Amino acid sequence: MTDDAHAPEPTPSRLARWRGTARWRRMGRGKPGTALAAAVVGALLGAGLTAWQAGVTPFSGEAACWGSLDDRDLEELPLGSGDIGAQEQPPGDGTAADGSCRLIGGEDRGWEVNVRVHTPTGPYARESDGWHEKFLASDMSPLGGELTGMASAARSWLALPAECTGAASYAPPTVVDVDTGGNGVGEPEQDREMRAVLARVVTRLANGTLAKLGCDDRFEEPERLPALPQPRDASPAAVCGIDGLTVPPSAKSTPELERRSTGDGPVRSCDLGYSDHDVDDLRLLTVDDPGLARILDPVVRDSGIPVTVPEGAPEGYGTLGSTQSAFRTECKGVYVVFLLRQHEIADNPLRTARTLLPRYVRAETERLGCARADMRVPPGPAA
Repeated sequence: MTDDAHAPEPTPSRLARWRGTARWRRMGRGKPGTALAAAVVGALLGAGLTAWQAGVTPFSGEAACWGSLDDRDLEELPLGSGDIGAQEQPPGDGTAADGSCRLIGGEDRGWEVNVRVHTPTGPYARESDGWHEKFLASDMSPLGGELTGMASAARSWLALPAECTGAASYAPPTVVDVDTGGNGVGEPEQDREMRAVLARVVTRLANGTLAKLGCDDRFEEPERLPALPQPRDASPAAVCGIDGLTVPPSAKSTPELERRSTGDGPVRSCDLGYSDHDVDDLRLLTVDDPGLARILDPVVRDSGIPVTVPEGAPEGYGTLGSTQSAFRTECKGVYVVFLLRQHEIADNPLRTARTLLPRYVRAETERLGCARADMRVPPGPAA
């Protein structure tokens, strides 16, 4: 995924700066001129925004999202046709390293790509425990190499080095994430191409963020991504490819489809579906990166009934709930989190969680080469 063939041409940038309550820029895709400028001003004023600052030239040479993305990146993102607007809050301008960049395109401004620099479950997070739903899903693939991040045909993320952001060793990492708001095209070749675009774009955004924060570190762009995760027939005797792991009778039915994240990375995610057309009914997730595992602390701590471990077993704790259940234990000196999420609620969701999560934890700790993790599941009603 090198970029030599796409080096920016030495032509004037198509970025214009606009100022309102936040930083706005307008990226014109046509020939710059008075008519375009007038149309843009009208659109901005119609949206209740201040137009341009006096004395600012229409094409200032700045790249979008605090200097991270050039024209080629913008052209490849799913932003429709016509001009592109950008609303930015650069990282480091406010609280900690947080920042955001909202790109809007299309003739009817109906296309949108959102970029965030934030700490999931951190003190200023907008989502206390929902980041993993999108960004640790089974359609994501690891970026590989030294990059702690993942990409799909709709989303991507990359963790920033703690020495740059100032994150404590026990805290979740600050991440840059990109969300197109979609789920991919569904055609493998097009999805592979868009995944490659989003993997490259999030790396450039992360490098732009590091520069904005005054850090010297830079990431190499991903060279090769693993196979695209695809739905497949589920095996009742080996759910998510784990021999002997079965879904208990208390679940709604036997899963028909499953999709597993691909490649070697700190996240193993598997989504299952009870029908032959979707895979969003049940998720099994393992996170063996200690920083990423911290992102799931609220789920581990607050999902429902407390879970303990038998005497003499490795340290661990968790909670069981009707929708989410999670367990955290130590493996080879680092914390690992195992999660069960049920979107299509079974008739007896807690009974399903009581049976399936311990089975999954035992199988996964064996796969990871950890000491066997046993859970003491409290007695209680079946549902």
